[in-house]
Amino acid sequence: MMHDKAKIAISVSTNFSYLHNLHTLLLSRDSTQKTEIDIYVMAVNVPRTFEKVYKQNFKNIYFDFVYKTFEDINAERAYMSSLRIDNLNKLAKTNYDYIGYLDVNTILVSDITQLLETNYDVFIAIDEEHKFFNSLPFYSVPVGPLGTPYFGVCLGGVQIYRNNRTTQEFLLFYMRICKDHLLDWFSDQEGLYLTYKAFSEKLRVLNIIKHIALKRITSQTIFIYEKKGTHELFHKNQQTLLLQNASAIPSEIIASKQKNQKAINKKSYLIFRFVERVNFMIDKFISRIFPMKNKIKIIFYRFYFLILRNIFLQSSWKFQLKYFPLYLDLKNKGISITLATFKEREVDMTTIIQEELQEGDVCFDLGSNIGFYPALAAQCIGEKGRLVCVEPDIRNIPTLKKNINLINPSIKTSLLNIAISSTSTKKYLHQTTQTNLNVLYDAPNGKSDYSLVECLTTDDLADKIGIKPDFIRMDIEGHEVSALAGMKKLIRSSKKLKIFFELHPNLYGLNNDIKKELEVLFDNNFLCKYMISSGKSVPTEYLQRGYLPNRIFESDGFNRGLFQDLSREDAIFFATAMPKLARYIFLERR
Repeated sequence: MMHDKAKIAISVSTNFSYLHNLHTLLLSRDSTQKTEIDIYVMAVNVPRTFEKVYKQNFKNIYFDFVYKTFEDINAERAYMSSLRIDNLNKLAKTNYDYIGYLDVNTILVSDITQLLETNYDVFIAIDEEHKFFNSLPFYSVPVGPLGTPYFGVCLGGVQIYRNNRTTQEFLLFYMRICKDHLLDWFSDQEGLYLTYKAFSEKLRVLNIIKHIALKRITSQTIFIYEKKGTHELFHKNQQTLLLQNASAIPSEIIASKQKNQKAINKKSYLIFRFVERVNFMIDKFISRIFPMKNKIKIIFYRFYFLILRNIFLQSSWKFQLKYFPLYLDLKNKGISITLATFKEREVDMTTIIQEELQEGDVCFDLGSNIGFYPALAAQCIGEKGRLVCVEPDIRNIPTLKKNINLINPSIKTSLLNIAISSTSTKKYLHQTTQTNLNVLYDAPNGKSDYSLVECLTTDDLADKIGIKPDFIRMDIEGHEVSALAGMKKLIRSSKKLKIFFELHPNLYGLNNDIKKELEVLFDNNFLCKYMISSGKSVPTEYLQRGYLPNRIFESDGFNRGLFQDLSREDAIFFATAMPKLARYIFLERR
């Protein structure tokens, strides 16, 4: 319930040609609202002189200015519209009790507190007459810029939120899902409905479509909203407001309504466009510099590694990462430069391990590389846990040993310089330039850089160590098929087992059949608890099968969706699909 002194903030976006609509919105706010509402305006390509004009005529209004050059006016309007997502996320970090967004071409007819006094968290407009709700075949419904049939289901121009932790998560999810489509018309509306679907059981959502008048006003109307084909009602009420307040309308606002090329005198207009062009060139320069920031950091650490290796004659060096200190390999190419630069990697896999690997667990880490994941696992399992590290590449062993020595000595840790396979025999490891991308072969396969390595099945490894794993992590470049084939006994007998690995569908085939091994897992009462998408946060194929991401991770320069509780058939489809649709799969016994 809304308390008497609730603080409310509304965000609005406008460009130069919509300034007269901003004036109308502010007039309607001041004439209808019982509670003070702060208005935050994101002004796109609007001269800064207008801030003074508005602040002289209205209170509780704050401006932020953006200057960009677009290919055409439609691109500018699409960008202006997409700013609602960023603005809402900024307001969510403030101490306002309620936050919202209104399109600048909105008129407030009555007090919005009648909505806020209800027990809802989210107030959005869902068009229940949309084609999507008419039981039409999926393929007959228009697809939006995000690749879903939810194109136009929501009216994004009126949104209000109770500002709490869950709505903040809602808005962050909303921002991430639309991040790559800021200049696509209606991508934010499509993303809003996707977010609503993902959070429908976590938040109380009120559909306020009946409170928005598009063609006629009713007793329930709070907002008049100008949408394509519904101009008459909006302009009629806009005209009434302007006539009632004619004496208070500054000449600058009247001029802006007639903008085109004559909104201000020619000299001022040319100066404004010149400044706009200069700002565009500066933005373009900065946009090129900032993506280079990470490249510059990488170059710096390469140079740093070079000094440590060639002047101080070090083969590894200890760096403080996000969660723990770790020795990084200065000699061999692999993950060390990435870890030195960003202090973490694979945020999606890291997060799931931290959530699923429990204190006291026995963890088999297959493909330990230099020890990043063993160090992470050790933090999770604690002194009562047991850690088994398997790494076949001899080049990684010296650094891995140093990092194992950093682990709490109370945690019993084993290191085996072997590979995991379907049989306990010897195989050929192709040693690639990157020590984290090695591939195991039955025969040399024409590769020159290979070494003969000892192999064990996971079943034999468990017998050799004398303990069964609770958690198995694998990143072994396609050889996970053989690893699963060699753990049949564990799969059948373990009462508590979680298996988490990276998928490599480009390396699967008739002789390396992941589908067959997944079938064995499902036949033994395993389920696919999580699948993390590859490439995009919400691939269309997931939506077509009825899945929405529970979370979206920003990881390694990509947005990836976390999908939960996939069916047997769908898990197998996504795991084997090419182009690649799934990066990781997490399975556990029911």
